[in-house]
Amino acid sequence: MSTHQSTNLSTNVIIAAGGDSTRMGKNKQLLRLAGKPVIARTMEAFQNHPLIEKIVLVRSPALAKEFRDIAAKYKISKLAAEADSGSTRSESVYNGLMVTPECPAVLIHNGANPFVTETEITACIKEIFQHGAAVVASPVKDTIKVISRNGFVMKTLKRGELWAMQTPQGMDFKLAKEAYTYVLKQKLECTDDVQALELFHPQTEIKIVPASPYNFKLTTPVDIILAESILKGQTRGPDHLHGVGEDSHRFLTQKEMKKASKSLVIGGVAFPGEPGLSANSDGDVVYHALCRAVLNALGGKEDIGHFADYFANEGLSDSKLYLTNVRIFMEEKEYEIAEARIILEAGRPRLADKLEEMRSNIRNILGLGEGCVGISPHSGENLTAYGKGIGIRAFAQVTLKRQM
Repeated sequence: MSTHQSTNLSTNVIIAAGGDSTRMGKNKQLLRLAGKPVIARTMEAFQNHPLIEKIVLVRSPALAKEFRDIAAKYKISKLAAEADSGSTRSESVYNGLMVTPECPAVLIHNGANPFVTETEITACIKEIFQHGAAVVASPVKDTIKVISRNGFVMKTLKRGELWAMQTPQGMDFKLAKEAYTYVLKQKLECTDDVQALELFHPQTEIKIVPASPYNFKLTTPVDIILAESILKGQTRGPDHLHGVGEDSHRFLTQKEMKKASKSLVIGGVAFPGEPGLSANSDGDVVYHALCRAVLNALGGKEDIGHFADYFANEGLSDSKLYLTNVRIFMEEKEYEIAEARIILEAGRPRLADKLEEMRSNIRNILGLGEGCVGISPHSGENLTAYGKGIGIRAFAQVTLKRQM
């Protein structure tokens, strides 16, 4: 690809919207967010981007008319072609590539990632033309271990080298067609889009583009609740800031508990008899998610690690200290918190009896009144690692208001 001299950054995009939405229970592309279908919001992100020339939609043949009607209703004039989804992600992308108009570069994006930003799309395109391929991704926050087939830890991977892939992902158009032809012919499995290029042409540089915290894939009903919260926050006035945060930890194993006995703490509430969570602190996912949400609202330049490393080195494990210091940091920026909403995903323990105590703890730390803290637990219905009781995950959304 003669990208280094190219000044024409025109790019086409394939929107992959053919998933079966097993974990959602219904077709997530057609779910409505603030009255508008998810797929419409996704297509609009590319319709409104100046560097995107054409949109190709890959969808189930059974839903072809419904998707076409949505595109017409929301005036997606860049929609140039459609393709039927295949039995695998690679087949679906290949089908899309075969009907994509000629172009220097192509992006591939999940139909269920409606909050992709203009900044991410622009950066991804520029890196494709500079290096040949690019992918939007986020650094991994959790410790990742390789385990054996019978469930024993083999080694720990270096977290600083690990990134979680999102979309869009993109590459030189000609290389993309050759790569997907190759992986299908060789019957190779790809779990993301640039992996086809890794397998076919490993010498191609694939550049990482940092993902926005809002750019996540809608996978479970919990994600829809979070998405609705984000959209609600985006309608507020200019004197308000909105942030989202997430935190998750696994439960300590019996062997680990023998070495470092530690109780489970959620929202500042102890759960005697339950194993603690794997973390340098007490692992309070609610407090940590709130910290991340506040820092995200303030621009995301600071991370919870800014406070966590100091307290860990001092031997202090109470996550109340983290949230208290984040509040101080927020007030130094002349903001105060107006409301906080938390979603908890946990297969265990039972949380309903402890929710009011958690709300009270959060109100006291953040200086909030009645009704300003919402906590909604979700069992996960045995669909995810959290639903199966392996760990606990918390999402938080906060609204900050400028101090008067």
